[in-house]
Amino acid sequence: MEYLRTSLGFVPVSPYLDKRQATQSGVPVVREYRACYTNYREAISQMSATSSVMFLEGMAAK
Repeated sequence: MEYLRTSLGFVPVSPYLDKRQATQSGVPVVREYRACYTNYREAISQMSATSSVMFLEGMAAK
């Protein structure tokens, strides 16, 4: 299993669709996400708790 943690920077749209491809074919990937409120210039809240999502090959968002 592969764990992927990448800073996405500022993403001002909802919902965010993670279209990154797995780095190894056939290996489940666990991705972790956190969010916070912004005023479109800077963060104005604390970071949320981490949510972990497992992607299986062929089931990722397109």
